[in-house]
This record gives sequence, structure tokens and C-alpha cells, in this order.
Amino acid sequence: MDSDPQTAYGFHHLEGQAPAVRSLEGMLISGRLPQGLLFSGLPGTGKSLAARTLMMVENCTDSEAPCGQCRSCRKIIMDQHPDFIGIQPVNGIIRIELIRKLIEQLIRKPHEARKRFVLLTDAQAMNREAANALLKALEEPPDATYFILMTSDPQRLLETIRSRCQEIRFLPMPVEILAEKLRPMAPDDAAALSAAKLACGNFLLGQALIRENHKRKIIARTFSRGIYLEPSKALALSEWLTPDKPSAEISLIIMEGLFRDICLAATNPDVLCIHGFFDDCRQEITEAGEKILPEQAMNMIQHIRDIRHRMDQNILPRLAMDAMLMNPDNAA
Repeated sequence: MDSDPQTAYGFHHLEGQAPAVRSLEGMLISGRLPQGLLFSGLPGTGKSLAARTLMMVENCTDSEAPCGQCRSCRKIIMDQHPDFIGIQPVNGIIRIELIRKLIEQLIRKPHEARKRFVLLTDAQAMNREAANALLKALEEPPDATYFILMTSDPQRLLETIRSRCQEIRFLPMPVEILAEKLRPMAPDDAAALSAAKLACGNFLLGQALIRENHKRKIIARTFSRGIYLEPSKALALSEWLTPDKPSAEISLIIMEGLFRDICLAATNPDVLCIHGFFDDCRQEITEAGEKILPEQAMNMIQHIRDIRHRMDQNILPRLAMDAMLMNPDNAA
């Protein structure tokens, strides 16, 4: 995915997504683009870019579509096209009211496009009422209207919705490609590579990890003295790491990678040099590995994963982080 999603277009930007590109280009060449598509895969793997490119190709007025210069292409690039309709969750949920408004809008013919596209971001966030309402539209789609449902978790969609869409899977971006794309915004090559490894193929997450890069050494330095922190320091660190939910998520990802490296260092410091994430924190991690037992590091990793899972269930990240740092042996 391009680093500037507001100006990127074209399948050539979808690096590491050759199977998805082949499928989409084959549909376009054959003229058999399904009216229901399901783009599945991690965030930051290019699903939005692929949707934008499809809309541009199908509505470009130039012989070399997408040209990026005609009136239709420019409107789509700038997210100003009236027939490129985006639906997103509100407070984490896509409710039936949004789908009803969409269906009312789709009763009318497209304003100016030959083919109108509806893009549902995080389609798994539809509640059952919204999903059932959308299902009716998918069963009898309006003329010249194409639905693209994007999701990181297709299993959470109704089976009846999945059966009416052709699924295109977007793969996690390979570490080498992701590191290369992150290098322009990273302080050095080591930081770009560390972020790419932690991001697991998610470009948007890699960007966030680069922005929060300063946390890495501070956390590593803190635990280089051992796993047990003074209560005042534990609470101060927790407050700093969790000012809001997105920051808490990034902090937890950094901490999970850190304790993985500490576990390697505690087991065999030589292994750390080969498999470690944080090359720039190796000294601090090695010192932590001398004071923290492997089972303690694994215990922290499990606590971190539990918190990340429960954040989807709306637990308060600050309280969970307080509990983990204050009592790392039993954070439940």
C-alpha cells in the first residue's frame, strides 16, 4: 500500500499482493466483475487502494485506465466522487440505520459514474439487523452498483453474505517489502526492520510503530533492571503508555516483542542476535535477560495478549496495564 493513500492508485502499488491483483485484473479483462466482492486480510495490506483502483478503472474516460487525470479519476483519488460511497463503523458498529440510508440512496441511479461502488470498511462490525438489511441488497443488487466488503475477520460475517460475494484475499506484506516501505519514515534501517517484523505485514501498524519508536528504548531500559517495578514507577509508566486506546495497542505490541526478545536473551543470548526484533536495544535486553527468568517473560507475553484480546471487549487499557505492571506474576 502506498504511504500516501490520498494520492495512490493503480494495482502496481499493491506490492506482495500478486494473487489478488491477478484475480482482479482477470475479472476486469473478462468483463465479469461480480457485484459483490469480499476483500479479506489484515488492515494496511492494500484493500482500500484496490477498491479505489477498481472504481477508477471502471469509470475512467481515458483509453489507458486508470489514467489518474480525467475528471472521474481525480474525484475518486480525492474521495469526492458521489458514486464512490463509503460506509464505516460508528463507535465500532455498523448499525441498520446506516444500511437503510444506503439503500435509499441506491434506489436512485448513479449521479455520473458508469458503475457505482459501495465500500464497507470493517464489514464485520455490522450488527445482525444491519447485516440482514445488506443481504437483501446483495441478493438483488441495483443496476450498475457494486459492493466491496472489507474485513480482517471474514468468519464474523453472516455465511449468507459471504456466499453472495467473491472473496479476494490480501496477504500480509512480506517483511522485506514492508521494511523498505517504512524506511523513509524511520530513524534508521534497524528501526524500519523492527517495525516491519512486529507489524506482521500490516503497513498501517508499521507506520504507527515507527511513530511510537521512542517508546522502545525507554521500556527496554525500564525492564533491564528486572521485572518488578516500584509502585510509583509502575503507575507512571502505565499512564505514559496508555493515554488512549490506539496508543495502548501500540505500547502492548512493543512490549510483547520486547519480552519475546528478553525470553530469548534469558534462554541463550546468542539466539537473540539471530532472531531478535530490537537490535538497537540489545544491551538493555541482554541485561533484562540476566534478571528475568524465561518463564516470567512468557508470563508477561500471555498477560499482554490477554489485555489486547480484552480490549476488543472494551476493558479499560489503563487499568489493565496498571494491574500487569504492579503485579507481573498475576495480572488477572
